[in-house]
Amino acid sequence: HASLAAEWNDTANYTADDYPDAGLDENYCRNPNGTSHAWCFTSEDGYFEYCDVPLCIDCLGYDPQTCGCASTLQREYRGTINTTLSGKACIRRNDFHYT
Repeated sequence: HASLAAEWNDTANYTADDYPDAGLDENYCRNPNGTSHAWCFTSEDGYFEYCDVPLCIDCLGYDPQTCGCASTLQREYRGTINTTLSGKACIRRNDFHYT
């Protein structure tokens, strides 16, 4: 799975300040912007990859620490997966600001 070039604008740095309810802590896979599923940055120049976050079978009473709902594009996922589908390590979101 190839890396995708992220073209963020100056106001979309994907920091905890920009998305206070998105759980953007550490280097965990998240989906703050509602793409197809959880992802993370893999380099300081804005490259990102999708993560292998499990889909919840039943989204009623599920644990957002273990899976993310397909109906919400995994936006509520709060687990600790920090590697991509291709096995790359996620970098901490607050280690850089891509502008």
